[in-house]
This record gives sequence, structure tokens and C-alpha cells, in this order.
Amino acid sequence: MRRISDLPRATHNHLLPLLSNSLPTYDEICKRSAKFIVACLCSDNNSVKSVVNYGILTRCHSVGRNVMILTRRYAWSLDQLVSGQLLLRNADFMARYFSTVTSDEIRPAHFAIELLCLREHS
Repeated sequence: MRRISDLPRATHNHLLPLLSNSLPTYDEICKRSAKFIVACLCSDNNSVKSVVNYGILTRCHSVGRNVMILTRRYAWSLDQLVSGQLLLRNADFMARYFSTVTSDEIRPAHFAIELLCLREHS
């Protein structure tokens, strides 16, 4: 019998979000990062706003690099993110994630859910 630790690494990363109806870790970090950047841009503190704006403008600091990753990954325009037009709701991130999942990835998750339900007699 195969131990769980013998499974490929991608198996856990691939199945757990589908089984738990949650975001993968990377997307969760992206969501939190986007919310933090928007909160900083909307801050009442001018120093916070100017540091984040400078980071976005130069694209060489971590804030600027994170913004570029976010805009590429989620197909946002820089104006949408900076102006606060994006709602950044969990449901939007979930919808984007589930739109990228293939049927080959969903089948094993459904099978695992079925096995869990059988085990729990439900």
C-alpha cells in the first residue's frame, strides 16, 4: 500500500483546494496581497500611499513586482487595481480558480469525495 508521503507533491496542492472548496495557497496569498496593496493605496496616511505608489511606479520593489504578478495572473489592468475598482471578493478568486480546473483534475477529487462519503456512511 502506498503511503500519502509517497504521492507526488502536486497531488496535495491539486486535490486539497477542490476537496475543501478553498483557494490554493498561492491564490490565497495573491488575494491577501492584492487586498493589502489596495488598502495601502486607499490609506489616509500620505506616507503609506506614496511608498506604495513609488513601488508600483518603479516596479523594482516587492510591491511593484507583486502588482505586476497580480495584474498578469488575474488579467487586471494596472488602473483597475490602483483605482480600487476591483472588489477583490473571495467569490471572484474562487470563480477564477475553478475556471482553470480541468475535468482531469476534477475527476480524482470527486472520486476522493465519494470515498470519504462512503467511509462516513453519508
